[in-house]
Amino acid sequence: MHEVIVHSPEHGVELEDLGDEALTEVLELWRRRIAVQLAGGAAAATLIVNRGREAGASLEHPHEQLFATPVVPPLLLDELLEFDRFANRYGGCVLCAEMESAGERAVLEGPVRAWVPAAPRFPGELWLAPEEHAADFREADVAPLAAALRRALIATRIATAGAPLNLWLHTAPADLRGGYHWHIEVAPRVTSIAGFELGAEIALVSLDPEEAARALRQALPGAWTRRPA
Repeated sequence: MHEVIVHSPEHGVELEDLGDEALTEVLELWRRRIAVQLAGGAAAATLIVNRGREAGASLEHPHEQLFATPVVPPLLLDELLEFDRFANRYGGCVLCAEMESAGERAVLEGPVRAWVPAAPRFPGELWLAPEEHAADFREADVAPLAAALRRALIATRIATAGAPLNLWLHTAPADLRGGYHWHIEVAPRVTSIAGFELGAEIALVSLDPEEAARALRQALPGAWTRRPA
């Protein structure tokens, strides 16, 4: 199943252009539609944003897309396996551990945290996840997510000079076995994927993660403060 979600009747209004209240309503719609698809028999649901033709956008009016698939997508399956491997070897959640170790790669603190991953695939790549461990987006409190996502997208737009981007939401599949932690990944498309990336499946990223995080923090609307140690 494939759904197109139009978040505003106004042409050109991106997610971050909405106020926190309006964006909360949009995220609540995401949550409800994912719940409907998983309850209807889908094995997994993936919500995505393609912004800009270079990022795969085919419709000019800003929108999101929800794909409900009869199988768990390979990337999500790989994540689920990695969660299990980490838990078996170290105990706990690999994403919680990644957030706690972000250090200078941290961009936003609070109930929803944002950080640049240690091994990004795209310059300025940004992840968001709830600070409290939670596997299923269907049970998410979307109000703090709206505030964090709006600020993160504004920062990304400023730091990348409005570059095209892709965004996707990963949440637990309908039949979750083991651990998981739902999250959003934002991938600015400031460079192109070329032959080595395609031929080797190894990302070449020239922007240091700490430098990318610093640029994103500087572009955040309002002051950024680190949580006290």
